Amino acid sequence: MNELPYGVIENITDLISFDALLTVAQSATGSAEWSAAIEDQLDARCDVRLILGVGQLTEGNSILLDARHSPFSGPETYRRWDLKNRHLARLSSVAISGASLDQRNCEKEEFSTVINLLQCPVIRGKNEQPTMFHIGETPKSDKATISLLIEHIPRTFEEVSLVMIHEQPELLNKTAEHFKTGPCLLKISILDCDIDYEILHTLIEIFLSKRQHSFEAVISYCLPRFPSKAVVEFIEKFKESDGEYNGVRKKISLEMEEEQWAKIAAEHETLLFGHHSVWRLRTYCIRSMEAKEKSAGGSGMWSVSWDGRFLTPCQSLPPLASFRPVSSAFS
Repeated sequence: MNELPYGVIENITDLISFDALLTVAQSATGSAEWSAAIEDQLDARCDVRLILGVGQLTEGNSILLDARHSPFSGPETYRRWDLKNRHLARLSSVAISGASLDQRNCEKEEFSTVINLLQCPVIRGKNEQPTMFHIGETPKSDKATISLLIEHIPRTFEEVSLVMIHEQPELLNKTAEHFKTGPCLLKISILDCDIDYEILHTLIEIFLSKRQHSFEAVISYCLPRFPSKAVVEFIEKFKESDGEYNGVRKKISLEMEEEQWAKIAAEHETLLFGHHSVWRLRTYCIRSMEAKEKSAGGSGMWSVSWDGRFLTPCQSLPPLASFRPVSSAFS
């Protein structure tokens, strides 16, 4: 090992986790090359967060890039990154944003430069929060650029957030398809978007697949809402599939009109979910809605969650304003 060229040693240390480097360093005290490579990693390896601005493009081959980094060895403070020493960069967050970005914090970069940055390894940052890929407020005019970016996004992100994407259901579908085989996917959130049945079909495929990790899908504040028939078909597919629960937590939540819930109850009263019938759950939901409307003037909307065992009505949804904007990624 001590006779390896320094370039090979660098490549090996690139693959070692930051915590493990501390252990390896204790065993490499007799090698100047190993000690130098490990010291370089410990001093300069950094957590990187990127925002790709697609709403203010001025040239076809350029993207506004807000890139911040924070060394793993220091405090959790993110400063502008000069894009140097990319082999020491680890992505914890990437966002494609159509919102107006502060150009004082951005640089106009070539598309090829951004694609190269997206090849950096994806790992959790120092705060150990799940890695995140986000798309939000994207304009239809840049749909082709966004679609191409999605193709180059690593599939190893743990959470995917799609917010305020209107009149572009194909982008939602492409993103879900892109991450369908992602080995690390834990959650997909789709909030205030225009959707179609394709997105539910893809989420169902993910839900039905045998998984080693938990998975949750949340569809909220979206239009149109799925009909009762789609929900029943999904549950029936699950019962017929081999995507067993097996102790792995899986959950899908979506909004419904109360009248759609009533249709499920009326047409499928004998369909049992765990120990609860649809009818009993409908009664529970109506009572919850009545209580909510009396106390706070409820809107008549609620969500239903299916975890492979129980179909569960939720009394209320979190307000849309409670979801963090992409700009807070660097706060």
